[in-house]
Amino acid sequence: MSNNRGYIYVLANSAMPDLIKVGKTTRAPVERAKELSQVTGIPTPFIVVYEQLVNNCDTAEEFLHTILKQKGYRESENREFFRASASEVIKIIVKTSDPAFDPISVLDEKDDECDDENEGEHCEGEYQKYPWSNILEMAVGYRRGDDGYIQDNEEAVKLYKEAIKLGWLQGYINLAGLYEDMYSGTPNEFKQVMECLQEGSKKGNYYCYSKMAIIFLYQRNFDNAYKSFNLFLKNRSINMKNILEEENYLDCEISDFFFNYFSFCSEINSDNHSLLLDIANQIKYYDNKYFSNRECYPCDCKDFLLEEFSRYIEICVDKDDIFDKIRYKRGYEWVKKYM
Repeated sequence: MSNNRGYIYVLANSAMPDLIKVGKTTRAPVERAKELSQVTGIPTPFIVVYEQLVNNCDTAEEFLHTILKQKGYRESENREFFRASASEVIKIIVKTSDPAFDPISVLDEKDDECDDENEGEHCEGEYQKYPWSNILEMAVGYRRGDDGYIQDNEEAVKLYKEAIKLGWLQGYINLAGLYEDMYSGTPNEFKQVMECLQEGSKKGNYYCYSKMAIIFLYQRNFDNAYKSFNLFLKNRSINMKNILEEENYLDCEISDFFFNYFSFCSEINSDNHSLLLDIANQIKYYDNKYFSNRECYPCDCKDFLLEEFSRYIEICVDKDDIFDKIRYKRGYEWVKKYM
């Protein structure tokens, strides 16, 4: 049960006929109305027009304020007053909330999000389906500098954050990727990216844990990498929803994690054969799930790993990546010698 259980309320005041107040409270809304009515300068009392009990009033209020702002109803950025009819606002609340309010509930239908490289290219239908659709379209435009947009990463960040407020959980992954582009090679890069991924994982995007794990791996922080990945597997099994990626794609990501983990461990712990064999079997298991229809797929774990290491070594040669090439060669040599 959330500690933020409370009410979303709609208040009206005859002294402000064109405005309504939309806010949150963990107390009875009528008490909040009386409290506001005692403020000096307001000649008439506030009345409660509507109230809705929700499990997380912080998230619910943020979601509704962003929706109302998107519709152009917000009177002032730092105030909770909106120039809209009470009936219209109530319709929005009724449509998007229930006693177990969660913005992710708007994702009851399958959401085929775009990846970073292809955002917006094949999601035209998606732009009309969800509350964040229009904002996401603008964010992608600013990030890539599409026709009609001047490339502006800072504006893209603001819009990504707005889309996240409206329930777009995948946005934490995209925002982290944008931070990587913006702060690449600077002391701020790790801080910005990890804060984004940590917030996303707390809000329910369990996929953020796997991204954190990969980052820790490349920092050679193996303890945090494995902890992060275990959190990913645990939260994925508890909260699995087809909202972030196709599950077979996640199987590929899991295999990729274990493969990188194996290559690092074969360098650092090459004498720990039981650990490496366990990791090798995990790689084979998840890759078999992902590539189940691939012809001539090697059934032997040793052959599979040798094939994979050879493939990665070739990639490193093409990219002139000496560090990873050495790491993968050590993994190849360990598999050939001990498996």
